[in-house]
Amino acid sequence: MKKIKQMREKISQYDSVKAWLFDIKDIHLEKIAFGLLMALILSPLYVLFRSLFLHTHELMYFPFNTRALGNMWHTLLLQLGYLALILGLLAALKSYYQRDHIWQYTRKYALPILLFLMIFWSILATVFSPHFKTAFFGTAYRQEGLITYGAYVGFFAAAFLLAKSPHKIKLFYTFILIQALLAIMSILNFESIHRIFTMRQKTAIFHNPNHYGYYLLLGIMVIVILYLLPKTSFKRKSFILLPSYILLVTTLNINGSFGPFIGVFFGLIFMFLFALCFNRNIVKPLSITLLLFLLTSFAYDQHTSYLRNEITDLNDDIGSIIENPGEAGRSGTGRWSLWMHGLVFMGERPIFGYGPDSLGPRYYETGHNNDRPHNEYIQFGASLGIPALTAYIGALALLFLSLFLKPKALPIYLLALSGLIIAYLINAFFGNTMYYTTPYFLLFLGLIMGETTHHKAFEITTEKGGGITDDKNL
Repeated sequence: MKKIKQMREKISQYDSVKAWLFDIKDIHLEKIAFGLLMALILSPLYVLFRSLFLHTHELMYFPFNTRALGNMWHTLLLQLGYLALILGLLAALKSYYQRDHIWQYTRKYALPILLFLMIFWSILATVFSPHFKTAFFGTAYRQEGLITYGAYVGFFAAAFLLAKSPHKIKLFYTFILIQALLAIMSILNFESIHRIFTMRQKTAIFHNPNHYGYYLLLGIMVIVILYLLPKTSFKRKSFILLPSYILLVTTLNINGSFGPFIGVFFGLIFMFLFALCFNRNIVKPLSITLLLFLLTSFAYDQHTSYLRNEITDLNDDIGSIIENPGEAGRSGTGRWSLWMHGLVFMGERPIFGYGPDSLGPRYYETGHNNDRPHNEYIQFGASLGIPALTAYIGALALLFLSLFLKPKALPIYLLALSGLIIAYLINAFFGNTMYYTTPYFLLFLGLIMGETTHHKAFEITTEKGGGITDDKNL
């Protein structure tokens, strides 16, 4: 009670909100942001723990247990996300009060402002949605209505705040640890363990193999980031990172999601070609990661023909689309039809779309059993409207323009992190957003946008006192 009284007396001394905000140290905001993001990364452990206390683990109840655990996970992420949102609002208000000129402030924070415009338009899309309740709360399965978007903003804001802190590397190693645990449990495929923890080999604790694939994509690329950093020791690379890398790549092949596989492959190719042109120092380690990815995948293919089948199907689908696009509806496991109808839906409501998570009824009217186009860009355009999609693509375009303005000066950390973003964005052509995978992508997007935004006028420099994080500090 004494501490509470002292706190009240201290708060009463401030004559304005501005004075109170200025008294909050950035380091304290960063520590809170770190704690919330660490809780996000550890949240799969919460799902495993809660599974132990379910009423029954009989196989016939598996779908119900999965849904129940999904609701618990979603509730936890909402709580963490909205705490992070409050933190982000305080930090944003503080930075606004510290501005010199509004134009300079707008230019500096152009990246988050564009994403804020996307969220603002999402609110309008919800208000004008023909399915307001669904747009606000989301469907029972995806739970990705406007209320979840608020948590997304929070996770992005927390990562944005933490971008300049070297402690973010602790998040990366923890992320790999959780990924490795799930991968080992998936690969071992012990039925008794899977029942107790409500998981399956191809999905782990997620609802769908594709969703687990998105998660694995991020884990694989995070290992590449750590492997490329100059301060990472040889022992850590050899005995922690490379074994974890092979483990996750193997799990991705077992998982069977080809979109994430394509994303990882082209993310690695992008970094390798960039290194050949602008930074020869990391060509060797990138060659090792690319070679291990291919060798591990080809080795698995020898036993299952997984890659050969996927490549054959892809080739046949492309041929069908080129020869007769009108009859190629089943191409890409039905994605071509979903994409074409999604573009039609985008044209029907180009301004505000159908609302977040509200495409299901329209897809069902056209005879589809899916509620998403399995393409995040079409999903945003049809759900939130073309203005929201434009703001999102504009933010990404500005991000890469600022990063690659001076490619030879780009630190290894940011090159590797941009490879992760590119890998996910390629996968996004074939995937969906989900309440338990999108926060992790937004974490890394917030980190890279925070690094870029903290740079004056988007100028890449490694000069002391005002540049992007030096690789030697990580």
